[in-house]
Amino acid sequence: MRARAFDVFWRVRSLLFLLAISCTSSPIWPANAEDNPGLKPALHGLGAMGNPSFHHHKNYGIPDNINDIAALPPGVFDVAIINVTWAQLQPNPNSLDTTAIGRTLDAVRDYNARHPQKPLALRLRVWAGTDAPAWAKELGGTAISIQQWNQSATIGRFWSAPYRQAWQKLQIALAGRYDAEPLIREITVTSCSSISSEPFVLPIDQSSIESLHAAGLTDAAYQKCLKSAEQDYEAWSTTRLEYPINPFRGIDTGQMVVNWDFSVALMQAWRQRMGARGVLSNYDLNSPLGPRVVPIYEAMKKLGRPIELQMFAPRNVDLDASVASGISMGAEVIELWNVVIPTISPSKLQQWSRDLKAN
Repeated sequence: MRARAFDVFWRVRSLLFLLAISCTSSPIWPANAEDNPGLKPALHGLGAMGNPSFHHHKNYGIPDNINDIAALPPGVFDVAIINVTWAQLQPNPNSLDTTAIGRTLDAVRDYNARHPQKPLALRLRVWAGTDAPAWAKELGGTAISIQQWNQSATIGRFWSAPYRQAWQKLQIALAGRYDAEPLIREITVTSCSSISSEPFVLPIDQSSIESLHAAGLTDAAYQKCLKSAEQDYEAWSTTRLEYPINPFRGIDTGQMVVNWDFSVALMQAWRQRMGARGVLSNYDLNSPLGPRVVPIYEAMKKLGRPIELQMFAPRNVDLDASVASGISMGAEVIELWNVVIPTISPSKLQQWSRDLKAN
């Protein structure tokens, strides 16, 4: 009964919020404003997100992009993800090991040579948070113990100046090597992330909240980090930035407090400043949508393209209805979990790719 009442509460809040944003002005960026001579071509079509087990198993494993790409059915997908962890890239502060990225690029070049009628383009996703190197987790103070998916993990002070400076330094080094790489069309904004690659997702169990408070995290510091995340990627001048947006969840009170207004205002400012370079995204595509993300999707639709989505965790998801919903709101890329790909016919995957490209 309590769970049902809680769900009704969030649905009512969502509807009230939608009424408020429905009265706002027209999109501040034209829906078709994707082309810019200074940018790499926009991504379009069906995406494969790769296997996130390296992250969820919490053994601080290494992504296996090569096998993920090799397992894709040919002639179907348009976009693949290079998953790489900060710990892989910088085992110590003065290093930069891009072996994983280079090997993935080689694999994709080989794939594209064998399938020239349906080549892959790439999005680079650098996982920080629990996947940051040990030295980064100690910047500004000792590593913070939190719970992630009911397992113990550690993160650094992602909002602090020392951590942010190290993260920016990494992005400058990566951009120096790959901003001119034509296969890497986008990079995911993972600044301020903790337990996933989504910056707006925090651990919300009581012990983690207490640990974050003790380490100095406040709602104001978290919001400042999220609002300034684009500054971390200034060196990526020709590569588009994909920013995963969720409702902001404050913890100043000691409990989760959702703030949709902050997230919508951030999206508006992001689109106004970034234009076609700033891709709005969310990783909870489902049908029906979860009540908490309904305002995010409505605001995103109002702001217009470029929009890219990732399918919600594959359990109990209506794939057909969810993909149709994403296409109807103007998404140009939808990422599928690799685990569900073998369950879908190639003809259906090809149709989804065509529909996404038509947006």
